[in-house]
Amino acid sequence: MMNLKIGQELQLKEVIKILLDEEMKNGSSLKRQVKAINTMVTYEEIPKTRPKRVIITSIIQQEDGDAMLLDVTESQKQELIKLRGKYQKLIAPMLLMELKKSPDKSLLLTHTSIMQRTGLVNENYISKRKKIFDTSKALEIHPSNLLHFNNVVGEEFNRIVKRELEKMVDKKIIDIEKIMMIHYYINDADGNSYPQYMPATKEMIDIIKVAQYKVLNKMDTTITEVNKSKTKRNKYFKDVNKMVKKNIEYILYRDIYVNIDCDIYFSKCYESCKISSLDAIIDCELQDKKYVDYMKELNNIAVEFANRNTQNIRNSKTRINDLRLLRESKQLNDRMIKENMTVEFLEGFGDDGIINSYIKDAEVIIENLIVL
Repeated sequence: MMNLKIGQELQLKEVIKILLDEEMKNGSSLKRQVKAINTMVTYEEIPKTRPKRVIITSIIQQEDGDAMLLDVTESQKQELIKLRGKYQKLIAPMLLMELKKSPDKSLLLTHTSIMQRTGLVNENYISKRKKIFDTSKALEIHPSNLLHFNNVVGEEFNRIVKRELEKMVDKKIIDIEKIMMIHYYINDADGNSYPQYMPATKEMIDIIKVAQYKVLNKMDTTITEVNKSKTKRNKYFKDVNKMVKKNIEYILYRDIYVNIDCDIYFSKCYESCKISSLDAIIDCELQDKKYVDYMKELNNIAVEFANRNTQNIRNSKTRINDLRLLRESKQLNDRMIKENMTVEFLEGFGDDGIINSYIKDAEVIIENLIVL
């Protein structure tokens, strides 16, 4: 109980782990767990969060068999969700400004590119975030800290953008059309590699759909189950990509006449946003001069959020354990040795070492990938 504080924001599975020392279950077992923790704490669920996140609103202290409720005030509750509210308030008008400026009132965007356009992150976030080992070496940080930061902070930024897009669609301000994209690399005359993107052609889509069907059958699962599990999702995309790579590579070479590098990726997370409301266009005109101010304000909020989230690791056994398991991963350590990492790959074992290493490295990550 001492690991929980009033006003603390956590995943529901973390609360269950702290209070019951159990992993989060499903079905009737989860109902039992929720019933048990409800005798120890009360909490407020944060809408549309996945995994489910909650804010601890009171702690029930057991003293001589009597329950004493320590309630958090309404103003404290509002303060806890204020940052997320500011995100959502600013993202919508900024996207509308971008849409207004586009020639056909439409944009081809990923959630990550929306993060950059609106100031949640800087341009390094897109170019370096996924190049874990290159970035870790350049910044002299432990790659497990960058991986964990991406999983926690990056996923929350992604959820915020997704929720705002859903709200805009519900209000009929924009239409969103999901488009399957091909991501590939080309080499210039000097041997430098540059990423390129294009909507998948019908020929490519047919190839990918066949591969998806085969991979799902081989995994004996469904796309719904794949989307629920990060491990399954990673395997699914890796296996499908491997299956379609050669055929798509041939099509790219045949149709655009360039030397294609060996890295080919496909994704369905790209979205084409189209304004469908006259009111939205008018509002966009009114807000246009505020774009730079909005971006700066949103970036300040992003930095504050990332800093708060970093400090939360002190109160989360689950997050510390996740980091410990990540650092003990044979795959990670083998890759670090292969990459000749300058950071000692056994650094930070033990809870204190992990916490201090993560907080120190997170400061560097925030400064390089978040701050404008």
